[in-house]
Formats: sequence, C-alpha cells, structure tokens
Amino acid sequence: MFKLLTKLEADIKQDYNYAIKSKQKDELSKNYLSLCKRFRERINKYDKPLKKVCRKVSLEDILDEVKSFFKDSQPTFSQNVSLLKGYFKFRHWYAHSRYFHKTPPIPAIQHLQILCHEFKTHVFLRKK
Repeated sequence: MFKLLTKLEADIKQDYNYAIKSKQKDELSKNYLSLCKRFRERINKYDKPLKKVCRKVSLEDILDEVKSFFKDSQPTFSQNVSLLKGYFKFRHWYAHSRYFHKTPPIPAIQHLQILCHEFKTHVFLRKK
C-alpha cells in the first residue's frame, strides 16, 4: 500500500513538473501553471526561475487543482482525489507518528489501484 502511494505521489509530481517545464498547452497544464504563479506570488519569490519555484508547490495544492479541474467533467474522480488526500495524510501520520485528533482514513489496496488507474486515464495520458 505504501509503495503504491509513494509511486502515485511521484507520478503526480512528475506530471506536474513536466507540464510546467515543457509549457504544455492542454487545460490541466494551464491550470498547473496558474497554480504555480499563484504560489510564486504567495511566497514572493521572483529571483528564481518559475520552473524552479514551481517544484516547491505542495502535493496537496496540486491535488486540489486536479480535484477542481475535474469537478464538473468527472465528479466521481474529483471525489476520489479528495479521498486520496486523506490517504496521503494517513501515510504521513504512519511514517512520522504525528498526532491527529481523528485517525486519517486507511486506504484499501483495491481502492488505491482504482485511483492509480483513474490518474493514469484522466491525468497522465491526457492529450498534451
């Protein structure tokens, strides 16, 4: 389960960084770029190249962007992205023994496999 979460996180960040670096023209990539620009404004970091600053955008912010992008066109996928955020919180809690008032949701391996497939279909294999 943890390997699958780690791989999915790496794939999401890699897709995001590739979209920024190569200036892809699809709508999700444009949203990624907008997210990066908002992040740059928030941290007020104009002395470094945009693609270097963009690497610092959190996974949570990237997932929020994916969730809102697919909210109307793929509502089930959008809801699953919300669950995935909780799964990453569980992984963080488990790895770092952080205290939560409420234990994060524990992912079922089957659901993670479905999420990986959905990300592959909707995000990683989109027309760029």
